[in-house]
Amino acid sequence: MNAGKSMLGRAGLCSTVFAGAAGCALPAFEKLDHSPFPNTVVAVVAGGLHSGALFRYGDVKMWGGNGDGQLGLGDTADRGDSSGEMGKRLATVDLGGGIADGLTAGASHTCALVPEKQGKAGRIFCGGSNESGQLGTGSAEDTSDRLVFADLTGGVLATAVTAGGNHTCALLKDGSIKCWGLNDSGQLGLGDQASRGRSGSDMGKNLPPVDLGRGHEASQVSAGGSHTCAIIGSQVACWGSNRSGQLGIGSTEDRGTDASQMGKGLFAVNLGRGRSARRVSAGGSHTCALLDNDDIKCWGANSRGQLGTGDTENHGNQLEELGDALRPVNLGERAVQVAAGRDFTCAILKSGHVKCWGANDYGQLGLGDKDDRGTDPSHMGDALPAVSLGAHAKAIAAGTGHACAVLSTDEVKCWGANSSGQLGLGDTDFRGDDPGEMGSKLPAVAL
Repeated sequence: MNAGKSMLGRAGLCSTVFAGAAGCALPAFEKLDHSPFPNTVVAVVAGGLHSGALFRYGDVKMWGGNGDGQLGLGDTADRGDSSGEMGKRLATVDLGGGIADGLTAGASHTCALVPEKQGKAGRIFCGGSNESGQLGTGSAEDTSDRLVFADLTGGVLATAVTAGGNHTCALLKDGSIKCWGLNDSGQLGLGDQASRGRSGSDMGKNLPPVDLGRGHEASQVSAGGSHTCAIIGSQVACWGSNRSGQLGIGSTEDRGTDASQMGKGLFAVNLGRGRSARRVSAGGSHTCALLDNDDIKCWGANSRGQLGTGDTENHGNQLEELGDALRPVNLGERAVQVAAGRDFTCAILKSGHVKCWGANDYGQLGLGDKDDRGTDPSHMGDALPAVSLGAHAKAIAAGTGHACAVLSTDEVKCWGANSSGQLGLGDTDFRGDDPGEMGSKLPAVAL
């Protein structure tokens, strides 16, 4: 067994709004009955073929691919791929009469956190694909009428939710984590490979929490393609698929498939001497963390340069590759947010600029071409152009082949793949893969 550092300390809860398949996070916000502030977008999410926005006062709007009902609009028709579908014609998602305080998009499903009585904790509602039980409804049926209640807490309310490839996790008010859905690689952290959520007997009080170790509480959780990561204390710990070293434990052995691998057997990622993590984002087969010194470090799959290490070698599958040997991403300045997509990564820098690196088949790096970045040292630092958005960014989300940002102008802009209208521009034309498509030429999403 290859081991990282043991887990240390206890963590207090943080009240955050989680956005995106990769767990991108934004500061929490208060929803007041009477406020001078407009109902602007505060968070965006980017899933497999769909996107969404969370508004200040709890409204949710979704657009893009909807073949499994992941938009929660009562049908399976895509939105945003034809004219006349966006703006006032795009309905808000029915949350059973509630309002949202968190939103996340997986490969083909969507979940929202609906607080109880205007509090910061509440229940989870999910919709879309349910082939592996990722909706947590105790049924194997997809949903399209609206997002439906996921019976997961057994009485304990949730404070955040994150959707991965085909699994979902919630951070509960007591600092515990519960996960449901596909579990072929141990991504639910339950010591086996049995999926949960397709039967009523799997959920509620019958769904055990992830064993984080005695006395340990999580402050954030992020679900990736087939793995899950959490911040416990100030350290990152991951479980699930590890074929590319995305768990950051110095091996390629999956974790979470056996009870001995959790609890005392759950190891922290060695981020370097004296370093701790503020945020973590789990991508398709890689993971990135925003550190206490505002550096970003990434580990796992790197065939497309998604780690930003200037090569195409996986990192994290050997102990000697971790710690101080794991180089921070050279972005030319410090970062404030990071979002890991399927095989690319985006960050918001302290200047408000956005930089993206990794795979670029669809223009998801927003640089006017299809060239990957991050596979060579010459791609990074000041040589990596910022995404031209016409304004600074406040929030970022990275999906399978597209990205979305909330700008300082309170507009939302999306770029990259657009086969199902996930950019919300009334067509299926990709943006960012050819010159002259970004900046002022990239329209804002009409919401």
